[in-house]
Amino acid sequence: LVTLVQLDLSANKMLQVGSDISKLQYVRELNLSKNLLTELPYEFGNLEHLTKLNLRSNMLEDMPKSIARLKNLEVLDLSLNKLKG
Repeated sequence: LVTLVQLDLSANKMLQVGSDISKLQYVRELNLSKNLLTELPYEFGNLEHLTKLNLRSNMLEDMPKSIARLKNLEVLDLSLNKLKG
């Protein structure tokens, strides 16, 4: 899994993402859209090679502060969530 660069976990009715997501250190594109996620683990900030993150159509209310460490992120879709201002 270390060399995995694209992962599509969309529409799986996922309730959470575990902290072991950080083991996917070389993933560049991650699609978690159309799930039931309410939060993301702090470890999301360790995905330093991530360029595309699709979180569309979940139940997210907040984003972890560690998301600011994703310096290579070019595309972020947070539409259709419950994010607070």
